[in-house]
Amino acid sequence: FSVPGRPLPAYALFLLCLTPWSVWLVRLVRSMGGAAPAALAVQAAVVLSFTYPVQILAVHRGYWVFNQERDVLMGIAVGGVPVEEFAFYPLFLSLALLLYLLFCERTRTKHLEDLRVSRTLLGWTLLGASGLCFALAAWVWTLRAPGNMVPPLMTWDTWALPRYAEGGHDYGWSLTCLNALGLNLAALYLAERHSPMQLRAIIPSTAVFFLMGLLFELLGGTRGWWVYNAQHASGAWLGPVPGENLAMYACGVPETAVVFEFTRRLFGERQAA
Repeated sequence: FSVPGRPLPAYALFLLCLTPWSVWLVRLVRSMGGAAPAALAVQAAVVLSFTYPVQILAVHRGYWVFNQERDVLMGIAVGGVPVEEFAFYPLFLSLALLLYLLFCERTRTKHLEDLRVSRTLLGWTLLGASGLCFALAAWVWTLRAPGNMVPPLMTWDTWALPRYAEGGHDYGWSLTCLNALGLNLAALYLAERHSPMQLRAIIPSTAVFFLMGLLFELLGGTRGWWVYNAQHASGAWLGPVPGENLAMYACGVPETAVVFEFTRRLFGERQAA
């Protein structure tokens, strides 16, 4: 990391450490053959088309800012967003799909049967959880106080963690997380009906991805690579990480697996025809 007087682009260096598993994912998918490479291409396109607009919107609305007191950025921006941010999500979500496929492979080689869960029970659970997320988002919307303005203020707490607040208290990031989780659960319900995934692979891969996502968030938040705006968060914090981010980590594996499995089956059916 950087030392006093000699800041380094640590965020960019960290991203270089994430590239090996993206290479691993590409090699694994190529070895699967069939419609898998095309499914990976579609999955990557979906990730880019979803994350890039969200990144630009979030940064321009001030959901988080970038503090360069400890580590510096490369200085390259797209639409006002540092290029490091654009690279992070594709690299990070490639880990989600890699974990899912590795656990699928382990299930196959160990001759483990998939978890037998009632499709009806699973469907109602997913729909209920999705509806709950949207209901919570509607309730949080009523708590907004956009007129409660505060000037830009960056401070450091007693644990040497960066804290930032600016603008009205409108829970923008909280609403984004709740709605994103609701949409992911609804998409998982639809995908599970038409292209069932391996729950035995989904569950452990989500657990591993959740822990790694939390680790990365704690690292980036502590170093100031991204500092969340308290005016857009719920007020429940895990160190430098808003509590609502926990919902986002739970989405990574299901949302990538949904697109991959659905596309692979769709392309596979066309090739068979």
